[in-house]
Amino acid sequence: MCIRDRINNVANTIGLWYEWKRAQARETHAKKVLMGKRNVNQLIIKETDRNTLVEKVCVNLTETLGYQYAWIILIDNENNFHITKISGKGTCGFKESFNNLNDNTLPACITDIIESRSFHIYHGLESVCNQCKFSDKDPNYAVYSAPLSYQDKLYGVITMGVPSAFAELEEEQIFFTEVAEDIGFALYKIELEEKRRTYEQQILKNLQEKEILLQEIHHRVKNNLNVISSLLKLQARKIKTKEDAIEAFKKSSDRVLAMALVHKKLYDTKNIEAVNMKSYLASLANQLVSTYAHGTQIKVKSDVENIALSINTAVPCGLILNELISNALKYAFRGRDTGEIHLKVFSPDTETVQIKVKDNGVGLPKGFDPQKSESLGYHLVQLLTEQIKGTLQVESKKSRGTVFTITFPQKE
Repeated sequence: MCIRDRINNVANTIGLWYEWKRAQARETHAKKVLMGKRNVNQLIIKETDRNTLVEKVCVNLTETLGYQYAWIILIDNENNFHITKISGKGTCGFKESFNNLNDNTLPACITDIIESRSFHIYHGLESVCNQCKFSDKDPNYAVYSAPLSYQDKLYGVITMGVPSAFAELEEEQIFFTEVAEDIGFALYKIELEEKRRTYEQQILKNLQEKEILLQEIHHRVKNNLNVISSLLKLQARKIKTKEDAIEAFKKSSDRVLAMALVHKKLYDTKNIEAVNMKSYLASLANQLVSTYAHGTQIKVKSDVENIALSINTAVPCGLILNELISNALKYAFRGRDTGEIHLKVFSPDTETVQIKVKDNGVGLPKGFDPQKSESLGYHLVQLLTEQIKGTLQVESKKSRGTVFTITFPQKE
């Protein structure tokens, strides 16, 4: 055998040895890939926390598969980017620049995926990687990047540093895209679970609110019935004749309607806590005018600010206004077919509310003292004013009308 043949035999032997070593390396890597795939699938089944999932996936890809690095960026519902977890040696330079990463400094391995929604491979010496300040320019590694998506929704991007010896292998690229798809499905599953928990918490909260509401309604009904019972007892003491009884029933009906109107306004506005006085007074005035001023030209004018009162204050105020307006309609314009009643509700400061009921009628009788009056209406006004911790002032001039002013704290 000549020297040339011996050299060729040695070269062939060395070539076969290198080929065997490459095949052995591929077999070893293939086993790691299968193990990594199994580990990722187990994580997807087991993990219900987003951050824990991506952290363990990154660690699995670097420690089990021997990739140089792995990192995941997540995209929230407002399209904001969140760098979640990174793993691996060097981590592609991210440890130095991690805190400075933002929407304007994202590398091409992220922006390309967001735009195309497809797998990309970058070789270590490509210009796009050489220009990236996050890359460590290692020529022995390529960069895989793929979208984390499910049902057309992009949840994020995964990027890995892959040894160049395996970067062009089709099975390697298929494995990586399958892992990305699996993570995308896992993120979708976690999102569904979070929505389920949110809906469940909202349902429980609504049930609790309904229970509280039922208790509140029970309490309010009981209180209102007690108020009606007390009003009827007070009214009964004034009944001496048949005409008194008829008048008592009419006034009691007005008072119940005034209380019912408060609850109607609560229902109409879907607010169980407060009553808008502007809307309430307009309805109450129209209700009383249609009852007492039919066929006359008596007008009620309102100047009411958008003030909301709690139901515990709104009901007494409604009863006070019912008494003052109905009395004005019945007695202030005797012998006249025309007249005006002015209602004004405003806040002179941030802590108090003031109600004024003014008419241009005949005024109160000479020598009339509200404090000593035997009228049930005025007696109720005084009691209800005390109930809301307010003060009552009365001004009256003959033929120039009467002004009632109630001032009380805005908060209970």
